[in-house]
Parts: sequence; C-alpha cells; structure tokens
Amino acid sequence: MAEDIRTTRTKNKIKNAFLNILKTHSYEQITVSDIAKEANINRVTFYTHYIDKACLLADLTEDMKKKFVSDAIGYAKTIDSKDEIFKYSIGLSNALLTMFEKNKEIIVLLSEKENGVISKILEEQIGSFVTIILRQLDQYMPLKYPIKYIASFVTPAYISLILKYVTDPNPMPRNEFTKLLSELTENIVKNKIFTK
Repeated sequence: MAEDIRTTRTKNKIKNAFLNILKTHSYEQITVSDIAKEANINRVTFYTHYIDKACLLADLTEDMKKKFVSDAIGYAKTIDSKDEIFKYSIGLSNALLTMFEKNKEIIVLLSEKENGVISKILEEQIGSFVTIILRQLDQYMPLKYPIKYIASFVTPAYISLILKYVTDPNPMPRNEFTKLLSELTENIVKNKIFTK
C-alpha cells in the first residue's frame, strides 16, 4: 500500500535534515535529536517513521537503488547472446552513472572516509550492480571464479572511477566516459581475466 502524502512529506523532511547535517558532521556524530531539531519535528515523530538513524540511511540508499535496479532488470531481460553482454554493461553503466549524477551530493557525502559506515553501504549497493552484470555474463561466458569474489575485486575500482568522474571539476564528456567504462568492461572479459 502506498504511503499517504503527509507521511511522505515528513519522511522527506527527515531525509533532507539528515543530509544537511551530514555536510558538517560524520554519520557517527549525528544523533536522532540532531535530525529532529533540523527537521523541526519532535523525536516521537522521527521514531514514528524510523527505528533509528541506520533505518533512515537504509531508506535513503533504497531510494537511490530502486530506479537503478528496475533499469538493471529491464536491461537483463533484453540479453539473448554473449555479444549482447557488452551492450548490457554499457546500459547498466549509463544507469549507474545517471544515479550517481542525480544523487551526487549525497554520494559524495556518503563516500567520505569519516563516514565509514555509510561508505560500506554504498559499496554494497554498487556491489549489487556489479553482481547483476556478472550473473548475466556467467550465463554466456562462464566465469573462472565465484561471482562474489569477482564482485568484491571489481566494486571498489568501479566506485572510485565513477566518483572521480562525478566530482571532477573538468570531466571528460559523458559519452567519452561511457565509452571508457564499456571498453574497460569489454577488455576485461575478452582478455579472460575472469572468464574461462
């Protein structure tokens, strides 16, 4: 069942307050009282919607993930040959890049070193993206190693590369960056680093 408008509005106030505080404080320093004060609500209202700040954080990352996962599943359903895996990877890379661009502020805040707990959550989200690609790839080009280990190896590099692009004051044109991502993916696969 969908949330009513008041609930959605209050949750958005709480999320925005949390993001504002994150600009000047680490995740570990922030209290529920801080969030409630910033959102101009009382603590009871906060607890009506979230068990704690970890649940609030999970809700924020889920917001970012929903659209992306929906796109990923859509792309996955279009694959019908091993040659299509590269097209699939490019499509997912574009979807992920779009997610990063739309949520640039929060992703930059979440990835900062002092927010270690949050960085781990971000890594898990991107890891799920990498795993989706690897599962699809494994159907057409069997992998040498277990998917979870390949994903653990690839995910930090993927996060660093996209973060570098989104935060670069003078980034290369998006189409060139997308081409770079797709060429990296294709070369990794064709050089059989992970495939049999």
